[in-house]
Amino acid sequence: MKKILCMIPALALFISHAAGENQNLSAQMRSSYESGFYPGVVRYAEEILRTEKDSLASFRAAVYEGECLFKMGRIKDARKILESHRMNGDNLNPETIELNSSRFYWLGRIELSEKNHEKASVCFFNSASVFQELEKISPKTAASAFDYYSFSMLYGAQAYYERQMFAEAVPLYEYVISNGAKFSVGDYSDSALSLVRCYKELADKKNAQKCLSVISALENGPFDTDTKSQLFFFKGYAYEKLGDKKKANEAYRKAGAKEKLAETSLLLAVESFEAKDYGSALFYLDDASPVAFSEQKKIIALYRAEIAYESESDKNDGSRKAIEILQQILKSEKFGKPENASRDEPVFISLARYNAYLKNWKECESYASGCQKSTNPEIAGAAVYWIALAKYESGDIAKAVSIIDAYKKTHPLEDSSLLNLYAKALAKQGKYHDADAVFYSLGEKNQLDNDGRLDYSRTLLIAGHYVSTKEQAAKANGDEAVYLSALASFNQHRWKEAEDSFERLLASKNLDNEYIAYAQFYLAYSYYQSGNYEKTAAGMKTFISANPLHPFVWSAYMTLSRSSTFLKKTDEALSAAEKAVQTGRTEAEKHEALLLSAGIMADAGLYDKALKSLRPYIAQKSEFGYECKYRSAEILLQQGNPAAADTYFSELAALTDKKAALLAEESAYRRAELAYSAQDFVKSAELFEWYTKHFADGKFYYAAIYFSADCLARIGEETRAILRYEQITDSSAETSYRYGAEKNLVALYEKSGDYGSALAMAERMVSEYGKQAVNDGLADKAGELRKRSTDSSQSLEEQIKTAERNLAQNKKNSSQVSQNLRDSLFLAGAYRSKGENKKSAELYLEAAKYARQAGDDEHAARSFYGALESFDAAALYGDAKATFTELRRLYPDSKYTKDGEKIASQF
Repeated sequence: MKKILCMIPALALFISHAAGENQNLSAQMRSSYESGFYPGVVRYAEEILRTEKDSLASFRAAVYEGECLFKMGRIKDARKILESHRMNGDNLNPETIELNSSRFYWLGRIELSEKNHEKASVCFFNSASVFQELEKISPKTAASAFDYYSFSMLYGAQAYYERQMFAEAVPLYEYVISNGAKFSVGDYSDSALSLVRCYKELADKKNAQKCLSVISALENGPFDTDTKSQLFFFKGYAYEKLGDKKKANEAYRKAGAKEKLAETSLLLAVESFEAKDYGSALFYLDDASPVAFSEQKKIIALYRAEIAYESESDKNDGSRKAIEILQQILKSEKFGKPENASRDEPVFISLARYNAYLKNWKECESYASGCQKSTNPEIAGAAVYWIALAKYESGDIAKAVSIIDAYKKTHPLEDSSLLNLYAKALAKQGKYHDADAVFYSLGEKNQLDNDGRLDYSRTLLIAGHYVSTKEQAAKANGDEAVYLSALASFNQHRWKEAEDSFERLLASKNLDNEYIAYAQFYLAYSYYQSGNYEKTAAGMKTFISANPLHPFVWSAYMTLSRSSTFLKKTDEALSAAEKAVQTGRTEAEKHEALLLSAGIMADAGLYDKALKSLRPYIAQKSEFGYECKYRSAEILLQQGNPAAADTYFSELAALTDKKAALLAEESAYRRAELAYSAQDFVKSAELFEWYTKHFADGKFYYAAIYFSADCLARIGEETRAILRYEQITDSSAETSYRYGAEKNLVALYEKSGDYGSALAMAERMVSEYGKQAVNDGLADKAGELRKRSTDSSQSLEEQIKTAERNLAQNKKNSSQVSQNLRDSLFLAGAYRSKGENKKSAELYLEAAKYARQAGDDEHAARSFYGALESFDAAALYGDAKATFTELRRLYPDSKYTKDGEKIASQF
């Protein structure tokens, strides 16, 4: 006690010193912050954060550091520090509130810089809200702080603007304009333009009027010439929206000189054109034409041509008028000259398009060819499209594909029209897999025509994308679209949907002949899957009668046979199965039909007949021969002859032929099951252990371990049973047998007098499984064991001495091999936990020896791995290497060998 008391002044001195040091760091951090030396702020903040946790000082440091990292361009680091530190609680002081507002503000700036505009909006809202709280509880602090509220409004408005949430952005921008003195001229100017753009995007008279009011108030503001010009432009828009074209033109004229007037008039013409207001578009084109320079005149001609095309109800006449307008502009002395070829490309490509509308494929290709090498990627892409379309429509599909493939090597395929053509051309060539990728991008954007959708639906169906198949087919017209959708439902196992669709198709009488037979089969099979066996049988008989040579006849007979079985019509079922054997096109189909026939006989109690049908094949060393032997074993069990069945299962389990792998595993497990069902637990334990040795990756692996442990416990081999159950509980694998293994271990530990282990297991089960374990009595058992464990508890040293004494006494007693294995494993783990790694390794090797004597390969491999780990920890690398060599030699396929390779690779 005296020593402890003596330490208190020193500890207090240390705390005082640390606090003083942190105060000094905070002062230095503030000084660097105020002087704008951001690297210094970061350095001092990091020092504070190393010594302070969950305090105001650490929060202040984190916020300062996050701000400075952002200003230094270290965005990811800034996000990390700001997101990992926050200050919560009811007793927040003014500084904490200010820091919280700052934290949200800089997080918002981070999100905005990374274009996460939705998250940015939330952050700026939170920053402004928190700052308002600060203004309420401490106006003085708020007045002296950075105005996070105002700047959150500024950047929050920008975030809404980028999200095209113009209505939400308006009040925030209006705040900025109303509080202009708080912002830089640049921010104020940008906000003014963004605000009037928002009014324009909202596109109603109310906002047009507000736009006029704001611009009128801003006309004499501190803006540069370009900004003022843009404000006049938007003023012109507002007047136009309100129907005052005279004032609109005045505003547009104030927006600039002749060139600007032509530009703004062209912009208005484009907007009117896009709104399909062709009269207004022509008005603005006429307004621009007298003051337009050469390039603008070409644009004017292009829009006049398009208006001529769109205005005609007869599109062929519209195309001809458009061609005439463009050819006139090419005759002008300023156009059509070689030196101006690149500037004429928009005209050439438009001429290619209008000729395509008239199906003048030769002229279309001729005009487009002149633009194929254009430096403008949009024009070059359009040229490829029109040339490829001309080839496609002329029947040269391969050439169309090769043209697009060549273009694709140097350009991304982004144009929807080109992608649509490419997808259809690939589908025409039967390249469905290649077409699918193209179709997918088009389907996502809803940019497919009817034929394209049908082609896409086919490729999606082939690729197994059934939901997408139905989505695309639903957007197409005709019976074929319904058929493709029905097939998708069929493949999704949506049998009622498939039935309804196929019934509707067959009733329509409009389905192409090539699809009728398939629809009949799929309809009957859908009935089968829905359990309507009467309709199945009738439907399959109709299909077979109408299509005796159809590729699906074998499948029809097989389905007819199965449905007849369900209808208890054994003779019809056998007859259909025999027809399936006859009509099978491959050996596999004939074999499947034969097995079906044997199964029908067995289910009907005709065991000898069923066995006779399989007998000619069971000696074959083939997958079918093995299957026949396995089915024969199952039929013998049905017949009540388990001994004969076990003989077949035994022969199959011993097979090493890869073709028999699955059946060998199934048979090995079935043998153990049969012995277990017969309550021959000695034999069953041996067979389950045989399974685990030969099928370590088998699907019944943990089941076999569990039941082998159960058998061992039943025959009095409790120690071996414990070791087997522990294989399950020590494994990290997810298995349904874990709970049962843990529960049984509680009972076995208790029976062996190991109350500490029993208690630990019971308590863990109650904690992990809750109500299930409580209902199974494990909570009560834990209470009972707690008393016993207290009465008979031993320290770790006492347990070590007991295990060592038992091991010394039983070392040469072959009947105690399992107990020796358990004691060795306990001692190896105990010495490892004490840091005596060499001793631990030696005991693991001892455990491996006992495991091998017991024929327990799992524990042997596990023990060798434990020795390897312990030798490695003791830096005895030579011994570790030798241990791994032995582990790999004895158990090359063990998971412990694979894990050991990671350690051995470092030697």
